[in-house]
Amino acid sequence: MAENINSTHYTSYSLVADFLKGFNLGNIVSQDNVNDTLLSFCDSYFDSNCFRDFKLHSGVVEFHHGSGKDNINTYFFPIVRISRMVMYNQLLQAMRVFLDSELIVHPQRGEIFLPPIYPAFLADKPFAAILGNIFIPGRYNIEVDYDYGYDPTPPDIQMAATKWVSIQLLQKHGAFMTGGTSSRSIDGYSESYGKIPYDGLISMWMKEIDGVVARNAKVYGRAI
Repeated sequence: MAENINSTHYTSYSLVADFLKGFNLGNIVSQDNVNDTLLSFCDSYFDSNCFRDFKLHSGVVEFHHGSGKDNINTYFFPIVRISRMVMYNQLLQAMRVFLDSELIVHPQRGEIFLPPIYPAFLADKPFAAILGNIFIPGRYNIEVDYDYGYDPTPPDIQMAATKWVSIQLLQKHGAFMTGGTSSRSIDGYSESYGKIPYDGLISMWMKEIDGVVARNAKVYGRAI
């Protein structure tokens, strides 16, 4: 399993406090209520709804089937660094090790291309050239060792996470103000207190959060 080497959450107490101060709501923020548990719940909300996370992962090792094409896709993206890639030719019992400088990489798509075989390469490295510039067909004969992810957190995810935590604080504070109710009924008489406190802000921020999730969600299949 990949190692998560980020030491922070998607947002923080200071980011939430500064954000709510802009709405004259700084009084509802404290380090007790913006704690590690709430921040972890916030991370989980975005991870589960986007079907991926936005942390940095190091030392990921994957094995892929050679497809006979000049490109493969890593399981995760964006690619930060490729430590090495090894291609095994199982028919010839040969292997070739590629460094990142020898590969063509599209980091945001997690796509790796083999470079063309030039005449000069044939002369300089004839043994390596016999493997060609395609991923030799085979079963799990391509090994990729790489880092992927984000550090720091992408700005739109960070802002959305800040709003999500702020919503939790507003809902808790609003429930305290109304005793957890927005209306009551006694002996057939009904009394309404109006909208839930901060309902407008909560609805606006939640709509913005939904937009960020939709733009960042991994919801499509990829041919590996």
